[in-house]
Amino acid sequence: MKSIITLVLSTLSFIALASTTTGYVNHFVVHHDGDNLHKFDVALDGTAPNQPTECNNGYYSGDLTTEAGKAHYSMLLSAVMANREVKIDGQSSCFHGREKVRNVHIKF
Repeated sequence: MKSIITLVLSTLSFIALASTTTGYVNHFVVHHDGDNLHKFDVALDGTAPNQPTECNNGYYSGDLTTEAGKAHYSMLLSAVMANREVKIDGQSSCFHGREKVRNVHIKF
């Protein structure tokens, strides 16, 4: 029982460290470096608290070689085109100098 409680608390503390930002997209770019790196970077007009120290710069990044990354990109592009506010949850890990996107929410 003690190990289960420790596991739950560890998981909750990890989730609590992830950043969440809400706002309108003010920076959105797709990168291809010719070497199998296909990614997007995005920033919102809100602040990004609790980002990991090594990538604490207000930007988020997604991997366009994964289905999740493609879905995040599509959601963000839809939000930009509809002029909708979004909320981005980070993964508490860096991806090429930016915090990796975990979830994208479009606000209605």
